[in-house]
Formats: sequence, C-alpha cells, structure tokens
Amino acid sequence: PGGGSATVVISGVVSVRKFVRDKSMSFPVVGRCACVFFISLLGLNVLFGEKIKFKPSPPQTAVRLFTDTELAKYNGEEKDQPIYMAIKGVVFDVTSGKEFYGKGGPYNALVGKDSTRAVAKMSLEPEDLTHDTTGLTEEELNSLDDVFNDLYKTKYPIVGYTARRILNEDGSPNKNFKPEDQPHFSIKDEF
Repeated sequence: PGGGSATVVISGVVSVRKFVRDKSMSFPVVGRCACVFFISLLGLNVLFGEKIKFKPSPPQTAVRLFTDTELAKYNGEEKDQPIYMAIKGVVFDVTSGKEFYGKGGPYNALVGKDSTRAVAKMSLEPEDLTHDTTGLTEEELNSLDDVFNDLYKTKYPIVGYTARRILNEDGSPNKNFKPEDQPHFSIKDEF
C-alpha cells in the first residue's frame, strides 16, 4: 500500500534489468521477458483500476480548397506572396521557379489558375488557360499525365486543390476525391 502500481512498475523494471544483466541473455529471451513484463503491467493497471493512456495519433492536415477567385490572388504579381498554379485540380506552389512563373516570366500566364489544358497542349494561348480538357487528344492527355507526375509532383509541393477537384457541381463533397501522394515533401500548414 502507499506506493501503488507505480512502485510495482519501478521494481519490475529494475528486476528485469538486473535479471537480463546477470544472465547475459540473448535478444530473443530479452524480448520475451519484455513482452511478459508489459503484459503483466497491463494486467496490473486493470487490476488496480487505472486507465492506460495511449498517445493520440497526430491530427491529419486539412485539405486546402481554392476557389478560382482565391487562386487568382497567387498569380505572381505580389512581391512577397507565393505563386500557385493548378493542374488537374491540384494546386502547386511554384514559387521556387519564380524566374519562370513570376511577374514577367515566360510561364506567368499559367499561374493563379487551373491551367490543365495549356499544360496538356504545351500552349500559352489565352483560350487554353483553363481546367477544361474537353476535346484533347490521347497524345495530349498522355503528355498532361507525364508532365503532371514527372515534373510538377516531383518538383513543386502541393498546397491544396481546386473546388472542382474536391466538390461536385452541386457543391456536395466528391466521394471519389483522393489527395495526391507526395511523400518527399513536408507541407507547411498555411491555415
């Protein structure tokens, strides 16, 4: 009495440590001892009516949704603001390529919007600066996938998705939405 299960735990750890050291035991035996010890510890917690607290998993980062109006704010015109462009409804931070995408850069027309069609056609024509892929050839669609996967997803971090990618036309959530996998980037939370 008095010490409770904490005393039992401490004396149990000391006993296991001493037992392993004195016997010069191999790893499998030590592993089994550790398992028995922790199962016993779990039983003691239940016996003494104590709750076991597990560390909660880290919260998942929310998916940022961009409307056309919001995405247009990241068009490279503001000096201290990131530069974003969308392809296939995926919004990339292309700020690291400021010399290409920034104000006066050769690809500045692509930023601040979903430029899927323009990327597929390798075009900077105003009529191609849209998300619409209607009428694209199979070759253009394959080119789009290659550039999307082999260039943008590998070089620029994903910062969100366009409303068209996440929501259905009626505004309800798209149940088929699945975030793109980009494990080589750790995305900063901008919220």
